[in-house]
Amino acid sequence: MASKPAVRSCCRPSRSGSSMLRLAVFERFLSLPLRWPPSARAPVRCSLRHAPQPTHNRHAVSSAPWWQEILNVLDREIILASVLSFGSHITFPAVASFLVLYAQEIGIENVGWFYVASGATSLLARPMLGKVSDRMGRRRALLACFMFQAVALMALAYASNLVGLIIPGMLFMVGLAMASATTLAIAMEQAKPERRGRAMATFSVALPLSNGVGALICGSLVESFGYFWMYLVAASIAAGGLMVTIANRRDLKYRSRSKRSSSSSRSNR
Repeated sequence: MASKPAVRSCCRPSRSGSSMLRLAVFERFLSLPLRWPPSARAPVRCSLRHAPQPTHNRHAVSSAPWWQEILNVLDREIILASVLSFGSHITFPAVASFLVLYAQEIGIENVGWFYVASGATSLLARPMLGKVSDRMGRRRALLACFMFQAVALMALAYASNLVGLIIPGMLFMVGLAMASATTLAIAMEQAKPERRGRAMATFSVALPLSNGVGALICGSLVESFGYFWMYLVAASIAAGGLMVTIANRRDLKYRSRSKRSSSSSRSNR
């Protein structure tokens, strides 16, 4: 009876022997891919080579400031055309909104004829001045626009009768009509075909912004200094637009030439 437990203990494998057996099986399993033929290894290598790489999260929160995110929405290539459009329309409230009160102050009646003449001038001049801008070039057209506006606003400051209001008003609308057509043409030339919607959206911001800022500036000047100085300051703002055009004359000249060369090459084809 005492010899049975000894037989059982001899037949039962020890712990060290079982661990060595498991280690041998594991090493044999790992060495199986190395013993495969080259034709069987190729799909495994190809799958490892073309495995998807980790990508960055597109919806991650950007660390840029909020004002930089707003500027990124705008098209930077249309900034020059937008600035020129802003400069040509910022003085428009001085003619459209404050002229009635200015005429009453200096004792001029029947101011409605001023709006009839200026409106008809703008309506008739826009189609013709677009062709003039194409023939003259963008740079010369903008120079003429800001010169007309500066002279007209200065003449309004010294007006004493209805004719003295109508003639400068017509001259101002001629300059404004040419500036509108020219700046729009510049924006179309500078915009890339795949981003024209974004470019036109950027350009369209200049018009309401200039009207709002212009009305605020003109109203503040009238309240502080009177209508005479308001028109003189508006004339200086138009002269500032003239300086911006002169400072960017090379860029405007280069873009007009490149546009003409591309149009001529298309016509030759």
